[in-house]
Amino acid sequence: MSWSTHSEARTPGVWVWLFPLSQAAHAVEEYWEGYGFHRWLSDLTHTPFSAQHVFMMHLGFVLVMAAATLLAVRLPFWGWVVPGLAVLVLLNALAHVFVRVVLASSSSGVISSVVLWFPLGAVGLVRSWRGLGRLQFWGGLLAGAVTQLPVSWVALRAGRF
Repeated sequence: MSWSTHSEARTPGVWVWLFPLSQAAHAVEEYWEGYGFHRWLSDLTHTPFSAQHVFMMHLGFVLVMAAATLLAVRLPFWGWVVPGLAVLVLLNALAHVFVRVVLASSSSGVISSVVLWFPLGAVGLVRSWRGLGRLQFWGGLLAGAVTQLPVSWVALRAGRF
């Protein structure tokens, strides 16, 4: 196992744009699904959430993912963003499936989580493992896992902003 930083690491390809595109698809599912993510959040947190709160939250997530993707695609040093995004979507997908299966409550976004995020996250991790140095890979993995905490915090408090 090489722990090199691979300063000559290749920048990720166009496929990385699937991350912000999948976030947009996930947002559409949560926004328009019959039960509605905003109603589920409101019931869960006993805080009023509107569809507009959820829309603005998702718009922010899409824009941040697009900015991170742009950096990853343009600059080799930012390649660590790819495993970060991969683990971020995998953790979010797992959370959706957990809520749906274990808590048996509605969790809008399960379909895009299973159909888009599990495969995209797996591809992102495999490609990153093959194309990045170990420090970039593990640093990105850690960044994605740590980022899930504030993302969840924002999602659960979107109606309070």
